Amino acid sequence: MTEKKTPVKRKPRKTKSKGLGDTIDKVTEATGIKAVVKAVAGDDCGCQERKDKLNEMFPYASAHRMDDRQKTIWQNVVAPARRKGYLTAIEGQALRALFLDFGITKPNWNRCGSCATKSLDEMTAIYDASCEKS
Repeated sequence: MTEKKTPVKRKPRKTKSKGLGDTIDKVTEATGIKAVVKAVAGDDCGCQERKDKLNEMFPYASAHRMDDRQKTIWQNVVAPARRKGYLTAIEGQALRALFLDFGITKPNWNRCGSCATKSLDEMTAIYDASCEKS
């Protein structure tokens, strides 16, 4: 005698947060705050505008995408420096310029080992995200 298997209901796939606004949106939805706000303020509570503005102001690195020019700079100038383990002044300037292209400012920018490694890791994440198939 065989039992009927009930199909497993799958949760909808969650999209990655592009920035702080998406994360706050997910948290407020999970905690029920979003439903309360919509009940009190109505459907047009300004949440979408706030979410978009926060995503713009505080984007996550993986939300950035390099264009062809930026990929060329990464591949020919910065990535080789990553492989050798240190940045020359020119390579550091190229890396900083890439960050500035994305509107990411680095306070106290310098070429110290741990700072450079952290910055290179961030830019590697952006490069990798840019190379993923959409």
